[in-house]
Amino acid sequence: MTLALPERGQPIDVTYLYRMAQAINDLTAKVVVSTYNNTTVGQQSIQTSNAMIHCTETNLAQTVSKDTSIEWHVDLTTQFLLNPSVTCSVFNRGKTAPGNDAIVTITNITPNRVDGVIKFLTAGSVNVDVIVQAIGIPV
Repeated sequence: MTLALPERGQPIDVTYLYRMAQAINDLTAKVVVSTYNNTTVGQQSIQTSNAMIHCTETNLAQTVSKDTSIEWHVDLTTQFLLNPSVTCSVFNRGKTAPGNDAIVTITNITPNRVDGVIKFLTAGSVNVDVIVQAIGIPV
């Protein structure tokens, strides 16, 4: 709902005040609803405002052969109650062909660590970051 702005010197009437109050109440209702939404982490549902997000990265800089797989891990400094929901991606810091042809896979998740493998489909020098985002229930 959009309210028309009053003109200078225009008397404010009850209808205008009612519309202002209604617009504020509508906005408040929308904000309150979004604050108390639930998020499902694993099999447990919690308020979104109580979920913890942890982002970290690990750097791999070396020369690789075609189809080379390298294991990686990150320790989560945020302690989660249960295994968090985790995603990861590759950032090609060195802007090299092997960095563009990398596949990252998560192999294990615990409340305080994420393990994985990155496979390079072409040979050459790489400088990549594996970026890990974990969302879960804090201890």
